[in-house]
Amino acid sequence: MLKEAAIPADLLARAKEFTDTAVIVIGRYSGEGWDRKNDGTDDYFNLSETESDMVKAVTANFAHVAVLLNTGAIIDTSWFADNDKIASAVMIWQGGMEGGLSAADILTGEVNPSGRLADTCVKSFDDYPSSAVFHESDSYVKYSEDIFVGYRYFETIPGKKDCVVYPFLECKSAKRADFVCNYKLAKKPEEEYKLAASWNTELMEAIGRAGALEMILWLE
Repeated sequence: MLKEAAIPADLLARAKEFTDTAVIVIGRYSGEGWDRKNDGTDDYFNLSETESDMVKAVTANFAHVAVLLNTGAIIDTSWFADNDKIASAVMIWQGGMEGGLSAADILTGEVNPSGRLADTCVKSFDDYPSSAVFHESDSYVKYSEDIFVGYRYFETIPGKKDCVVYPFLECKSAKRADFVCNYKLAKKPEEEYKLAASWNTELMEAIGRAGALEMILWLE
């Protein structure tokens, strides 16, 4: 796999003269059976030494820093959660061909991501209970936590909430308006579902295009 290259001093100096804002992109490859081992040979979860050096160089030279995580799975997030020099971070996952354009729309304020985390971010790879037996076999993963998979483990087992950096369904986007859907399920199977939706249009017009949406579904 490609390793992070050191930032050339002249490139850093020219960039600093041009702008006071920088975007750090941390990327990870994904593939069946060979990624995310975290066994010493593949350290998917943690930043490498050169990545850490790059982060230090960027935060030391730019007043405004944002982070994009271009990864297929959760990696360490504590390095920016506890860093006052990093103003924002977005998990953009692996968005394919249009992923870069979507990220640019977010960075420029054209849209608000309005998203929620689909996983739990913790302080250390070892905080995930399955990490203890993760390397038992290349053919399967044993979930030793039994029914307490994912967020259930961190919300149920005493003391494990302290391991969490960003919880499951976390959303730091500022919510500006609500989009309320009221689904009324038809009593007869042959009838189509009926949808009644209402927008707070005045508020939406006032806040502009970048307003975040919180969708609420009511099932009757």
